[in-house]
Amino acid sequence: MDQLRRWMLAIAAFLAVGTALELAVEGHYESPVQAVPFVLAGLTIVLAGLGIASPNAHVRGRRIGMGLVLLGATFGVWEHLEHNAIFEQEIRPTADAFTVWSEAFFGGNPVLAPGLMLAMGLLLGASTSGLRVR
Repeated sequence: MDQLRRWMLAIAAFLAVGTALELAVEGHYESPVQAVPFVLAGLTIVLAGLGIASPNAHVRGRRIGMGLVLLGATFGVWEHLEHNAIFEQEIRPTADAFTVWSEAFFGGNPVLAPGLMLAMGLLLGASTSGLRVR
């Protein structure tokens, strides 16, 4: 079971590094709110490293980290959808709400990016499954 935990944490860390690198390449630092995914990726890397080093330690920290990452990722999904919907409304002012929101899922701000952060948070949380908080 410890081997599975380590793999989950390694994958979470790998996703965090890849996400941070891609965000940096894309210039995802134009506003303060765009720093949130960098902070969450860093948090994931630190917590994953601690969990790999000692799977039974820092359980509470990983669970809190999971909550923060999931909350931040959900906020990111909303932000991307909202910005895409606003853009769709601007280019199609007569479109109905269903059209606007369905197109928002495929707009210029990819929903998959914060979706990867959801996966990171879930992996952090799953790595604490069956462990007791001390």
